[in-house]
Amino acid sequence: MTKALGVVLFMAVLAQGETRVVPADEIVSHARWGMTQAQILKAFQGEATLMPARRVYSFHGAQDRLAALGIPFARFEQIPCTVIFLFDDAARLDGIMFVPDPSRPQSFDLFLTTEAAIAGRYGEPARSFKLAGFRSVWFQKDTVRELTYVYPSLFLTIDKRTDQTAQSMMADWTELHGPHRLFRGIQSAPQGVLTNPSAPPVKATISNQ
Repeated sequence: MTKALGVVLFMAVLAQGETRVVPADEIVSHARWGMTQAQILKAFQGEATLMPARRVYSFHGAQDRLAALGIPFARFEQIPCTVIFLFDDAARLDGIMFVPDPSRPQSFDLFLTTEAAIAGRYGEPARSFKLAGFRSVWFQKDTVRELTYVYPSLFLTIDKRTDQTAQSMMADWTELHGPHRLFRGIQSAPQGVLTNPSAPPVKATISNQ
């Protein structure tokens, strides 16, 4: 199981009547590191819901975290997604994951467009790649934003910053100096395709999401 695919997803059935789609900015502004599950439910009353409590495979050797709450209808950068709140062993919030609908494959172009939108706010990221995988990371004082694309899945994870550094987050990945690229002529990276940092950028064709 790959790290990106180690996430436990839950899907909700759309209830009758109007359902509000919660934007990522609102979620990030109302959620605070260290919140309890009860505080999250209160902060997102009517939107956050209980989900079957499962352990989520953590990145970078960190301890696995508990996924017990989520928001079924949300979006980041206009991408419909499910939000999963991650809690440490003390049952305190220390991560938020935005997961697009897994039934709709996400394109590499969408990854680049999303990266550009986040970079417009937080500056250029630290980039790395591996077999059929791409990652961009933004470091702030108390927060780490990580955008990961492993064909055909796209994830945005916002974590509480503890001791993460660019070096520690490069474990098992190769640092990339410059923009993410695919082999010339490939529009969607099939499973197992190697990246080629020296190849010219692929012409972007933005998919309808």
